[in-house]
Amino acid sequence: MRTRITVALCFATVVSLASGAQGSWTAHTNAGEYAFARGDLERAESEFRAALEIAQGFPAGDRRLETSLENLARLYEHESDFDRAQPMYQLLLAAKEHRLGTEDPALLNSLYAVARVSQPMGDLPTVVSSLERFAAIAEATGEADPRQYWQVLQMLAGMQTIQEKPEQAVTWQRRAAEVIAEDRGATSEERINLLVSLAEMELVAENGPAAERLYVAVAELRKEEDEADGFPDTMADGAE
Repeated sequence: MRTRITVALCFATVVSLASGAQGSWTAHTNAGEYAFARGDLERAESEFRAALEIAQGFPAGDRRLETSLENLARLYEHESDFDRAQPMYQLLLAAKEHRLGTEDPALLNSLYAVARVSQPMGDLPTVVSSLERFAAIAEATGEADPRQYWQVLQMLAGMQTIQEKPEQAVTWQRRAAEVIAEDRGATSEERINLLVSLAEMELVAENGPAAERLYVAVAELRKEEDEADGFPDTMADGAE
């Protein structure tokens, strides 16, 4: 009888401690969000870090760890502190991979975030590998947000241009042009800029006819926007 009572008391103590930890995590997280919204970044960091320490004690796969990692990553990115934002996003990605596997479309936002903060750091290998993984998962699942998808493809084209790989750059940019057509929220100016960039890449790749078709398409877009000088300017760019 005494043994049963002892076990029951121990179990009650564990439940109480777990409940207390969960309550503390929620309290720190809410306080951090409130401080962040008010612009008190020092207080927000302190609260988010306290929440992360608690979350690290939760069972493997608990999504509150992911929330805490993302909160700190967002904060550091907001401060342009990319050296600290990058490892937080990478840990967030690793936690999601542990829970979901390596090919789940729920990884896309984290892959994009890793690339986004790695680019201003000049960490091109991480940028390219993250974006290529994004593109592969998006292509395989068809579940990527079109806007984010064409932006990723355009970033990949830019990375290949920097690395002086024009054939790969134009391949990525062509795919970006296909995807932006599916983005109903894309503005005419965004479409124009992407197509002009693709036309320039086609010229570098010595695909003159393809570039000419693109400049004509750009001219038509500009006419639709009632830009009186758009058509001659565009054709002049193409002739040059």
